[in-house]
Amino acid sequence: MSKKITIIGGGLSGLLMAYRLKGKGATVFVIEARDRVGGRILTLESETTAPVEMGATWFHQGHHYLANLLQELKIPTFIQHMKGATFYEPTPGAPMQKIQLPQQAPSYRIAGGSGVLIQRLADQLSDRELFLNQQVESINFEKDGVVVRTKDREFEADQVICCLPPKLLVNRIQCQPELPSELIKVAQHTHTWMKDSAKVMLTYAKPFWREADLSGAIFSRTGAMIELYDHSNAELTKFALGGFLNPAYHQDSKEEQQEKVVAQLVSIFGSVAKGFLTYEDLNWANERYTTNPHSIDPQPHQNNGHPFYKRTWFDGRLIFAGAETSAEHCGKMEGAVASVEQSLDLLEI
Repeated sequence: MSKKITIIGGGLSGLLMAYRLKGKGATVFVIEARDRVGGRILTLESETTAPVEMGATWFHQGHHYLANLLQELKIPTFIQHMKGATFYEPTPGAPMQKIQLPQQAPSYRIAGGSGVLIQRLADQLSDRELFLNQQVESINFEKDGVVVRTKDREFEADQVICCLPPKLLVNRIQCQPELPSELIKVAQHTHTWMKDSAKVMLTYAKPFWREADLSGAIFSRTGAMIELYDHSNAELTKFALGGFLNPAYHQDSKEEQQEKVVAQLVSIFGSVAKGFLTYEDLNWANERYTTNPHSIDPQPHQNNGHPFYKRTWFDGRLIFAGAETSAEHCGKMEGAVASVEQSLDLLEI
């Protein structure tokens, strides 16, 4: 009889865990609170404009777990465009400097967007294995297994794997018996990645920056956008610029943010920057299934990859996986994939 395993969270780690476990003959249930899969990977797609990344975007040469997974699934990648001059604003009031970055190891992106990886994994699950719009309310660790309950469903399994940011588990889900106090303390003080980030993406009909021999990149200590990059598609048929909003503007209205972003781009690239096709923004601090705004606010990297996440709890019935639990490349797609591959040994399947 195959082992039944409930996976909480339909992001990269949850979907990959289900994919791996199905390959080992397990019966899986993936429970996701959102109305979509992907978690902190969110690619907005359109027939007429470039796919833009509102969440996780890049990976690097040292990200072997992710690279191997993409190769296994036959998903192509391409190098992030950084050729040409880059703009740098060092201090308030100082003019933008046009510089040439020194040669460095490239960053990579997934052709079609990071969402291609998510969809490829989700396609491996049937509607009897993947459940959307199901926020977990409680986990009961019973003598012979685990019962996970949402508002209108109940999932009985041998084990449960938490692929959520650890703070969400301890702040949103009731456990019976209660989680050990030492685990709760660590989880409450575990930094959640992306919760401090707000991304902005603008699509364009033409890559005016490339035509001017510019990389499209901006690094600013004071502007509305503290980082900006070329986000054109791999085929160079659709074009975009996007990056990270200055935290000083996170509390402004969306209209105020857009006005300041466009003004900054116009001051650098000229009036052509006004001619964007679409403007998208997302502040991850407002995503209720990513973070709890009223909980303790840990420092960056705090408790990411803590040893508590590398062991089982409740006699092997609770296991952790996810970007925050990885001891290497925590918070990145590589960390999410690594955490799954390294946690499989704990399942004894």
